[in-house]
Amino acid sequence: MAVKPFKSSHSSSLPTTPPKYLGRIAAAAWRKVVRVLNERGDVLVSDEKLVEQYVTQYEIYRHAYEHIKKTRRS
Repeated sequence: MAVKPFKSSHSSSLPTTPPKYLGRIAAAAWRKVVRVLNERGDVLVSDEKLVEQYVTQYEIYRHAYEHIKKTRRS
């Protein structure tokens, strides 16, 4: 049984357009991260959900950080 190389059997590319339900910060992060991953060429189809989780958590972090900055000034 011949084994296919990793790239040909698992490789794909992620959509460059972020999902519509992502917030503004998450969508911007999506475009940056996906561009880099697609250029590398070792993306798995399953990576799409991981990228979605990452950019969503990044947006939550940014909002939380801004909230902390505002409330500390008061």
